[in-house]
Amino acid sequence: MKRNNTTLKESAFKYENNYLVLAGADDAISYLKYLTSEVEGSGYSNIMDAIFAAQMEENPYFQNILGLCYFVGFGCKEDHSEALCWWGKAAEQDDDCAMYFLGRSHLYGDGTEKDYIQAKSWLECAAKKGHNGAQVMLGNMYFDGLGIATKYYDAVFWYKKAAKSGNPEAMFRLYACYTNGQGVRRNLKRATDYLFKSAVQGYQDAINEIKHLKELIEGLDNK
Repeated sequence: MKRNNTTLKESAFKYENNYLVLAGADDAISYLKYLTSEVEGSGYSNIMDAIFAAQMEENPYFQNILGLCYFVGFGCKEDHSEALCWWGKAAEQDDDCAMYFLGRSHLYGDGTEKDYIQAKSWLECAAKKGHNGAQVMLGNMYFDGLGIATKYYDAVFWYKKAAKSGNPEAMFRLYACYTNGQGVRRNLKRATDYLFKSAVQGYQDAINEIKHLKELIEGLDNK
């Protein structure tokens, strides 16, 4: 049975999970496969057909999805430049997710020249609108000094913003900051709290760190 436009729109894009979407191509493809399953039986072969048939390509939700399709080659030929074009359309409508995608692309040089100034500009726009993936990425730019002066205090500021909304990478970054006294006063209790909060959410780096610390402690006990 053909799904109506409202159902397709409501099931299309969950903003709170966007920081996971471009963690890797596999994550994006899995997400797009999920969207495709939402229109299964509607007569559409993929989500792109459904979007164009429903004439929703002017909606920023779906512009982001089309950008993802082109970014990973899902239902079309992989084309990072075309992905940026669709994200640009969404960003023009003040969409924070599109701003994040554009910032990430400029940061890593995906579909465009690597440009830290543009990356910071787009990520800052998205971060100020509350996109926790952008907040972490902007924090990383300050922490690593990517195109800007290294400022641990500013990095911690953005990591804390993202951690408050539940971003596990931000929590792990704060674990390192509190452990080493970077941008904050050294505090091992807070560091440990952030480490375990990150691990509970399944963040692999945090899980690996806990295993590593456990091995170190067991090694000391056996001496």
